[in-house]
Amino acid sequence: MAGEYVLMGFDGVLQRNTGTYGSPTWSACTNIRNLSVKYEPTEVDVTRRGSGGYVETETGLVATSIEFDLMLIKDENGAFPADINALVDAAIGQTSIELAATDLPIASEGAEGLRATCKLFGLTRAEQLTDGMSVTLTAKPTYAANPPTWHKTAEGS
Repeated sequence: MAGEYVLMGFDGVLQRNTGTYGSPTWSACTNIRNLSVKYEPTEVDVTRRGSGGYVETETGLVATSIEFDLMLIKDENGAFPADINALVDAAIGQTSIELAATDLPIASEGAEGLRATCKLFGLTRAEQLTDGMSVTLTAKPTYAANPPTWHKTAEGS
């Protein structure tokens, strides 16, 4: 990409895989309002007697999550779009769903972010008087055939 530019929050995309891991079909979840990706390595104390009296630390296991607000929007027939159904159903059914939270659509050159098979936790529905109804969810990697990755789409892809 030529030149510098600022990534805006609305550039980010939460996508769900409707295909397989090896041949993904990414569907953008367009009803997301706010989203945060957490990437937090745990601290491992590796202090030794030869550290000169200082605590030494290494990184250990990485805790990741995707926290987001899902706006509840129905179509003219009173039905939720497929992305809302898939996310809410996975949360209530306690089933796995593969997600990618990237700074650009995942197939875009230079896109990067977390890709993981997740379970959804903490479904909280907000019914504020002055705002649209929404659901807050937290996606965390779960046991799956493929481990979570920090995905990067190569330039020229």
